[in-house]
Amino acid sequence: MNIRMLRRDEVLEGLRLAWEVFSKTTMSGYTPEAIESFRELIKYEVVIQKFDSKEMLLFGAFADDGLKGVAALTRDNHISFLFVKPEEQMKGLEKLLFDQLCYYVGTTGNGKRITVFATPSQAAIYQQLGMNSSGVPFTDKGVEYLPFEKVLPGPEKKKSKTGMIVAIIIAVFVLIMILFGVLVSFFVKNVRTAIENQAPSQEEFFSVPEDEEYYPEGDYDFYEEDESVLMGIEEEIKKDLSYEWKDSYYTKEESVSQTSYIDFDVAYPEITGLKDEKVQTKINDAIRETAMQTVNDYHLKPSQEMKEKLLTAENGFIVSYVSYKVTYASDDLISVIFDEQAFTPESESGKVHLRTVNIGLKDGKVYEAKDIFKLNDKFLEAFRTTMQEEASDEDFLGDYKDDELKAALEDENEILNPEFFIYKKGIEVGYDINPTAESDESEDFDYAWVTAPFSFTQAGTYQSDSEFWDLLNE
Repeated sequence: MNIRMLRRDEVLEGLRLAWEVFSKTTMSGYTPEAIESFRELIKYEVVIQKFDSKEMLLFGAFADDGLKGVAALTRDNHISFLFVKPEEQMKGLEKLLFDQLCYYVGTTGNGKRITVFATPSQAAIYQQLGMNSSGVPFTDKGVEYLPFEKVLPGPEKKKSKTGMIVAIIIAVFVLIMILFGVLVSFFVKNVRTAIENQAPSQEEFFSVPEDEEYYPEGDYDFYEEDESVLMGIEEEIKKDLSYEWKDSYYTKEESVSQTSYIDFDVAYPEITGLKDEKVQTKINDAIRETAMQTVNDYHLKPSQEMKEKLLTAENGFIVSYVSYKVTYASDDLISVIFDEQAFTPESESGKVHLRTVNIGLKDGKVYEAKDIFKLNDKFLEAFRTTMQEEASDEDFLGDYKDDELKAALEDENEILNPEFFIYKKGIEVGYDINPTAESDESEDFDYAWVTAPFSFTQAGTYQSDSEFWDLLNE
């Protein structure tokens, strides 16, 4: 079992597990108001802001087949929640997660006390973990809570021969000081300073398990966040555009049952100001459909096959959080990129998707990668090499022959979904990796998506005769 901090792209999976376990094991003792309060506590948009600002840290327990437990710790060392999948409970996993929280607090110097508010049914668990009652019970939203805390042990001074040796040395120095005066006093001062500043070892705080995978390596204070893909893309927005865009949203949250729900928060741009209203409507429809792909496929416009899958699915979660960025805009072309985090009944964990749409503003035509590039041997060779460089893996796509890469760029592959977008430095083209494809090949990829960057000059050497290039160069 590997206990470690969650990465940013794993937060959604952790929250899903928290809700799943809460709904199965805890919800029955909560009032409707308290249930809604807990739902608000674990909403992705709330938690991710706290995660990014380090107001809340999330830890996960990972087995070979995925996430088994999750815990959240606030900046003031309060446990917001600690959940373990029902089939893993009473096997020591709760203690592993709790010990990790204690270890983090102890080794970062972030206080010497860890707290939690437990319901009466949870009290015995936290007592077994070594926590003690720390206050008067209180009621919030119809649910009784008991305050618990654990005071973490401070460093202990160990008795050893070293202490005796140091004492002897000091005694000798004192004697020498009497004989040699100021010179020896200088040495004594430095020896005392060294002794006083000697720090206790990490072992004096906690007894760390021998399993090297139990605790993550590195300094928690410098934990690297996995920022949204949109942050690093340099956009190219031409001046004095004849149109504008505004933020539009599709949001919906609904409990389908105690163990399943839908939660959508989809953002996308809406174009305004174009002279041709029919073209403007066509453009906005294309943008919205791209942003809403998961919502449409699983909720608003499911196929008959999908309906049948949803009826028999054990996992009832459908979640789609989408943000966007306009990466290129001129009077002739617009390029929009969407960053999606989603759960679907077919996926065991949260997935990240790259979605893009590139549209001509004169007629509303949507351009795809196969439209703008000549997918010949020369292009495919450059494309493969650049994709491997971006993935930092010389074997990436190694199992795919050139004709298979070409077929994937022509949208004829169930695993690799072609995407491209325009930005300040050129054009990036690549694949969104489809995590729901019913193929063993999907397990061969460690990436949510990969795109290959081409400068405008490089891309131009492989350009097709599409009018896209005329619009781009105007």
